[in-house]
Amino acid sequence: MLAAMTGLLRRKYVAPAMLAAPLALAAAPLGAQSPVLLPSDHWAVDAVRRLDAMGILPVSPDRGRRRLTLGEVERLLGAADADAAFAGLLSSYRSRFTREFGTASGGGKAAPWIVGFVGAAVVLRENEFGTGSGTLAPGPGETIVIADRAPGPRRVDDHRLEPHGWVGAGVGPIGATAQAHTTMTGDGVYEAHLAVRVGAIAAWGGRAGIGYGPGRHGSLVLGGEREVVGGGWSTVRPFRLPWLLRALGDLHVESFLGTLRRSGDIEDPWLWGLRVSTMPHPRLGFGVSRAAMFGGDRNGGFDLGHFMEIIALERRPGLPFENQIGALDAWFRPPLPGLPLVIWAEWGADDTAGALFQVPGLVTGVEIPAWPGSPWLAISGESTWMAPRCCANGPWYWHSFFPSGWAVEGEPLGHPLGGEGTELLLGIDVSPARLAAELSLDLFRRDRGPDNLYSPRWEGVSHGGELRAGLRGARWELVLSGYGEQGDGWRRFGSTLGTRIRF
Repeated sequence: MLAAMTGLLRRKYVAPAMLAAPLALAAAPLGAQSPVLLPSDHWAVDAVRRLDAMGILPVSPDRGRRRLTLGEVERLLGAADADAAFAGLLSSYRSRFTREFGTASGGGKAAPWIVGFVGAAVVLRENEFGTGSGTLAPGPGETIVIADRAPGPRRVDDHRLEPHGWVGAGVGPIGATAQAHTTMTGDGVYEAHLAVRVGAIAAWGGRAGIGYGPGRHGSLVLGGEREVVGGGWSTVRPFRLPWLLRALGDLHVESFLGTLRRSGDIEDPWLWGLRVSTMPHPRLGFGVSRAAMFGGDRNGGFDLGHFMEIIALERRPGLPFENQIGALDAWFRPPLPGLPLVIWAEWGADDTAGALFQVPGLVTGVEIPAWPGSPWLAISGESTWMAPRCCANGPWYWHSFFPSGWAVEGEPLGHPLGGEGTELLLGIDVSPARLAAELSLDLFRRDRGPDNLYSPRWEGVSHGGELRAGLRGARWELVLSGYGEQGDGWRRFGSTLGTRIRF
């Protein structure tokens, strides 16, 4: 039965229809306890992260979480306390939230609600082309390559219409949501899940993408753009342990377990993830993230004994049935008068012994969430370094039994760099308080090494950028995204233009 349900959820033509499923509930004001997960690219999730970096939230969420529940966002926006410098930005966020989601029902009443946007997007994309064109595939003595699109001549090879929207509905602590959107590189993503909140725990089941890590441009462990079919849970309010352990501060825990579509020749592999974070001080936080890919067709399926070995970090001698990635991260808001600032670092490794010190990965970043005198402007910088193979450790994201690496259907689960190499990133966000528009721009320089998952075709230095922009009316949105990257003898780029109607 589980296999049949999983197959149904995976069918691409079913997901767009699921966007309309919550319409069965009557429209009414939204309660502040909804457990449904907002999309990771939702503006309200970005707003909470930005307000937290400004230091105006009474309780800071885990910066390493890439998804928040609707109830959490509503509670945090309502409790924010800004001085005159940030009052306009906070007011614009609250006004937009009220327009889109309605006002919270008084006294926490369990009133039914329904909100969302529905529309369509046109995806235009060109494949890679140039002097180094040819199918990206492994060859004798070459690193395994996961990008399996065949470069072609300079022409548009993909021009299609995709569903584009998000719908949520529920009553009290029960909710449902569905969404359809495209990734930056034009791949369709379809999600739908049911959620329920019991006390301080929110649980979900269905199809969703979960990401961990404080970075702006991806995570060493899970970036969050690849969907799993399964379920998970999270704490929606921070809690503290008793006695001396109270010194750890506010804690947050979340986990999930589900199946992926395909990793190379392995059908239906399982993916498990866990994140634990703590904030011993309002300005300082720490997190631990783990994820493991295991089982699947021709790899034993789901084995409870193997799963418990993964959780306990103990593996009996035998076949390498699993591939794991883990990382530690930290973030800090230094007390600088007149200059809001947050810095972060993520330090991780693949699953071989000693890899955390011998072949680590390191992401460091800094963000000014509100430029002095211009709070509508945010600027950030980020650096990513992933070490080459060393000391009997294999390459980053590579695995002997999962030949497509830490990826699903040719797309990386972790950082978009794809393994060994470096990336330097400059991020700019513009969101004028008096203009119903926003713009986000990332400019990057990459240098992929010979052990990168995309080598040898994309090996070496490349430059590129990603753009996201939006324009809003009373009941409509126009969104634009685009990307481009050019290396030695190759280039790729594409764009997506979509519109959505709010109801």
